[in-house]
Amino acid sequence: MNAWQAWKLWRVAKQKTQEVMRMETRVGWKTTEFWITAIVSVLDVLGMAAGMLPPEHGSVILAIVNASYNVARGISKHGVPNYEKTGNSPPTGW
Repeated sequence: MNAWQAWKLWRVAKQKTQEVMRMETRVGWKTTEFWITAIVSVLDVLGMAAGMLPPEHGSVILAIVNASYNVARGISKHGVPNYEKTGNSPPTGW
């Protein structure tokens, strides 16, 4: 492989990488972090209702879990279009 072929291969690989990075993320309820947050929140509320967890601690746990979910979704959706809402087509090769 000569330098020209290597450069062309590098450009194609770079373009494909950028296409993958621009891909749409899943809708919130289809993600693992959503279900983990939902399950932990339900268990936390049930623990408070059953008296196994003090309400002060349960409230802090709920706040931390929900803030963590919001940060995780913000990071995963940063700069990524949502094709389901816009009705546009995803990039070629989807």
